[in-house]
Amino acid sequence: MKYLKIAAFLLSATVSVASFAQDKPATATTEVKASVKAKEDRSYVEDYASKKANLVYLVEGKENQVTYKEISGKSVILTDATGANLTIEHGSTTFKFILKAPAEWQKARVAAQRGDVENAISAMRDVVYPLIPLTALSEDAFDSTSYIEPFVSALLEAKLYKEAYAFAKALPVEMAGAGTIKSVMEVAIALANNGEINKAMKLVEKVELRDATQYDASDSVMKAMGLLRSKGKIKDMLPLYTKFGGTKNPQASEFKLWGIYCDVALGNRMSAELYLNEIKVDKNSEAFSLYQLVKGDLRATDPKNPNLMGALDAYAEGIVFGKISSEWMPELLYKAGMTYKALKRFVASNEIFAQISAMYPTDPFAAKGTKEIVKIEKKKVEKEVSHDDDDDDDDDEDDE
Repeated sequence: MKYLKIAAFLLSATVSVASFAQDKPATATTEVKASVKAKEDRSYVEDYASKKANLVYLVEGKENQVTYKEISGKSVILTDATGANLTIEHGSTTFKFILKAPAEWQKARVAAQRGDVENAISAMRDVVYPLIPLTALSEDAFDSTSYIEPFVSALLEAKLYKEAYAFAKALPVEMAGAGTIKSVMEVAIALANNGEINKAMKLVEKVELRDATQYDASDSVMKAMGLLRSKGKIKDMLPLYTKFGGTKNPQASEFKLWGIYCDVALGNRMSAELYLNEIKVDKNSEAFSLYQLVKGDLRATDPKNPNLMGALDAYAEGIVFGKISSEWMPELLYKAGMTYKALKRFVASNEIFAQISAMYPTDPFAAKGTKEIVKIEKKKVEKEVSHDDDDDDDDDEDDE
């Protein structure tokens, strides 16, 4: 019955994926030169340290120009033409600021549209670097993301990882809004994929998810942390999951569950069981399938008495109530497949591994699952040949 439920999920999911691929509209893309280098790959933070950004805000229809002065505590201090200070508290949206689009930014946009990444980055630097401290302003007060995101994307496209890291590290990400945090996490992911794990870790460690302006970056943070976890940083991730799980973030339960996942992986079974029992997750929430993944892991990895059938129950329920788009679904399916394989139910395990490859072809668990497929040999059943005529002959001989 469990396999039938999983098979039904896989069938409906495969249809959904195929339908999505057919219905997805074609999108226009800008071709970018892959081999381009925007001069030397280094930190440019100090080059622009003395350059201050000027913003404009309106008072009774009149433009007032202010210049960045400093960050004091959790406030951004600006000065006007008279030298008077304008203190903007963290998260305040009382004032709406804009940046008068300079000529350099227009040049950058034109260069990017032509696929000229080198000149685009060079033109962007003069605009973006002075904005670094202003990302501490609420994104509703000043839309810094419109400048930060395309610049970071261009750096990563050009594989300027040293500059991208230095730039991301200089951002006051602990005060920044979700848009800036997402850009920093893109840098962390690129660094991790490039083998620079420790640099990626430092960027993730700077993040704070304290209020509603930052919560929207939760998925990006979890994606970066998941990548680092998969690269062996399980122990390092544990305190970060605990930190993010202790907030009022709507996704706090997911961070908590990943922390318990790390506990299970590290063999901290007592604390894992304790914390898992304290969490209440609704079946209709996306986190429920993650909850079942962790519960299944606990049952399957019991050193004294592995409960494979109990683990399979947990995995199956997580799959049935889960979403194909969940980050952890490939792993959940893989572990269900491995449990079936351990129980020597190879038809079921092979089917699950094949479906992972079909549904998530680029996910690491697709390749892992393919290696676990077992070749099943069909048994030949020989038909019994009737020798009725021979028997009759024997009987006739006996009669004689």
